[in-house]
Amino acid sequence: MDDAKARVHNSSYDNFLITGILAKIYLSLSEESDLREKIASILEIDYEEALTEFKKAPFVHEPISWEHTYSTSKSSYLATMIWTAALLYQITDKVDYQLLVEQKLVELLACQETDGISLFDGTLLKGMFYRDEKKKVFQHFNHQAREHLYAYAMTEAQKIITDEELKVKLSTSVSNYGTYLKYLMKFAAPYPMIASGIYEKNEWQDKESFDKQHLLVGPEAKIEFQEQLVAGEQIAENYYIKRFPVWFSFRGNSAILLSMGESAALLGKLLGDKSLTEIAYQQLEWLIGKNPFGQSMMFGEGHQFPEMYTVSSGEIVGEMPVGVQTFENEDAPYWPQFNNATYKEVWVGLAGKWFTLVSKLLEEEEYEKVIG
Repeated sequence: MDDAKARVHNSSYDNFLITGILAKIYLSLSEESDLREKIASILEIDYEEALTEFKKAPFVHEPISWEHTYSTSKSSYLATMIWTAALLYQITDKVDYQLLVEQKLVELLACQETDGISLFDGTLLKGMFYRDEKKKVFQHFNHQAREHLYAYAMTEAQKIITDEELKVKLSTSVSNYGTYLKYLMKFAAPYPMIASGIYEKNEWQDKESFDKQHLLVGPEAKIEFQEQLVAGEQIAENYYIKRFPVWFSFRGNSAILLSMGESAALLGKLLGDKSLTEIAYQQLEWLIGKNPFGQSMMFGEGHQFPEMYTVSSGEIVGEMPVGVQTFENEDAPYWPQFNNATYKEVWVGLAGKWFTLVSKLLEEEEYEKVIG
């Protein structure tokens, strides 16, 4: 295995995403940094190469199925493009990036629920994103998670768009998305875990999206999807909230919580809404021990942290596992003492998500000091 060939592909989506990451690093470095100059020399080249490939086959994303970006939807693709282009505009002042942000933002907002789903309690639920503008399948994350990209796109677009009508639409979109995140918090109460999201009962019939969202599954998965769905909480005719995602081969929700927590932190700052900021804090609390098992899921922090599935490296202080799963098709937390993948498998990506969420909360505290 030490001679195994790496899975390599040239995906326009991955290139947009990585260019955005580089742009964020550039903006974080001091002006004296040599690295800043090196990043600046490749940013626009990388973006243009991604854009060239994108124009040949818009929104086509077909890397090897094991890649974690395989399930990328049109809406999350748009969010990534918007975020990256907005950052590049802030670096270069080139109007082409601003125009692209405004164009793609219109397309992204068309993928969001705006009319509202009529709930049993008489209210309308808005703000959640679908996989595309057809609005047949909601955007879900069930193992790896990039929910935060929607908030990233909104936050950076808000800084640079000039179209007044679009500004109003974006403001409404941000508010609705924040309300949706707050709605999801009540389903795991009194525990501070945000629910994974809303599902429509016939989503499994959309073969293209189903096959992208769920890797390494057989035909029985579509039956299990329906069983998992009704184990959640029905909120309207044909609609359910799942505390944990519909999932099969890959289970564990730490990445989902941290990604959604990051969205909450960003929207809390945008809207000046303390309850959203609190949701972000609460996802950290869940992971560090405020959960039904009374266990910290960061090795070396808190109490009763479990042994992790680290394969060959041994335990490392700060490591975090994929996270709490469910038993079979239930929708309740399940955390076996047995040490195995994927739920107790250590991910370096989770440490990154933890640091990112903490940094957003620290930025919020600094922001409050300035305006206080």
